[in-house]
Amino acid sequence: MKIIFYVAVFLLTSCQDYSEPKQKIDYFFPVKEFLQKEKDMKSGKITVVKTVAYNGQSDVKTINNFSFSSDLQSFFDSDINKASLTDKYIGDTIIQQGQKVYEYNSLKENLKTKKVRITFENEKVKEIRILNNGTSVLRNFEEILVYQPEIGFEILFDQKLVRSDPSKANIIVKFQ
Repeated sequence: MKIIFYVAVFLLTSCQDYSEPKQKIDYFFPVKEFLQKEKDMKSGKITVVKTVAYNGQSDVKTINNFSFSSDLQSFFDSDINKASLTDKYIGDTIIQQGQKVYEYNSLKENLKTKKVRITFENEKVKEIRILNNGTSVLRNFEEILVYQPEIGFEILFDQKLVRSDPSKANIIVKFQ
């Protein structure tokens, strides 16, 4: 009888509390999640005018039912909202002319994403601007990403490879 009592006490006190898994913590403004929602909401439902320029030559197309397939990948790759990066960026909130701006600057030179700036107007995202750059033995590059929910997005890419001419690419997508 004592054994049954001890087993019952042991089982009752050793039960673990299975609470819901912790939700993802946003250390900075969740740019990646915001853009994923924009992509899900607009993909296949809007018409855009897409301009692609490379080293001075450009091509313009009107695309119906535009799919964001890989067009926003550079933005997604610039996500700084990760636990491993919390001490590598410093954030600031600026209020100017009725707009709120979140700005995050890299504290480490070796990080690709140097600056992320989110501008709000009337509590809605007006613009996301990201600056990426880097240097290696083989290349130097700078990439500027701009997303405006009501207008479209732009990707400017400038790179210099060792023993080659600089190359410049510019992608502009305007929502219609």
